[in-house]
Amino acid sequence: MTTIRAILKCIAATLAAGLAPALVLLALPGATIGFAVITFIIATVHAVFLGLPAYFFVSNFGRVKAPLAALIGCAVGMIPIMLLLLSVHPDMARVDGVATYVDGMPTMAGLLNILAFAGIAGCFGAVGAFAFWLTLACGREHAVKSAA
Repeated sequence: MTTIRAILKCIAATLAAGLAPALVLLALPGATIGFAVITFIIATVHAVFLGLPAYFFVSNFGRVKAPLAALIGCAVGMIPIMLLLLSVHPDMARVDGVATYVDGMPTMAGLLNILAFAGIAGCFGAVGAFAFWLTLACGREHAVKSAA
């Protein structure tokens, strides 16, 4: 495969990784186009700056399979948002009347909120990584069939 073709496949796979979570979001009730666009932008930025380096690192050790790609995508989606949310320390915060931060420290309810939000981000990351892997795998199967 030529270098230009490999680059184009990576670009297409990265766009698929950003588009897949946005499409999943649109399937949810109450989702708006504007929120899906924001999701696409965030997911694509994650794919470019975190997902691609992780994929290239792991692919040095052998062929990447779908479950491993989804696991890496889950980590790429989950870890940055957890670090961001754990670095914020408001004096006091409440969600639906339940204290999530008291004296700058998260309560158990606050930690569960962070974990739930990070879990959702991780699911979106896994969907995006699977779309990335599927885009690359489909091209690889086509290349194998045409070479035979």
